[in-house]
Amino acid sequence: MTAPCLESHKRKRTGGPARRRTIVTEEYASLAAAKRGDSAAFEILCKQSANMVFHVAQRMMRNNEDAEDVVQESFQQAFIHLKSFNGDSRFSTWLSRIAINLP
Repeated sequence: MTAPCLESHKRKRTGGPARRRTIVTEEYASLAAAKRGDSAAFEILCKQSANMVFHVAQRMMRNNEDAEDVVQESFQQAFIHLKSFNGDSRFSTWLSRIAINLP
């Protein structure tokens, strides 16, 4: 690898894990607030996960309208069962699993 390419490669890698830790820390803080009843924090969690959950639902349902219904129902079920989420996975993973189990 040439020197400029190597430097570019090294720069791309720095900050990656730290940024992921920041995102997870922010998600954990939002999750704790949502569990205490903060609806704005729950909305933030849902907005961060909406695209991923929609794509999961779209692959299952094969049309946008049904996928949107699955996403909405997933949000409702997540809100109802939020206190049972123990944090062993990311919130988006848990929400996607809810979507998969709905239809």
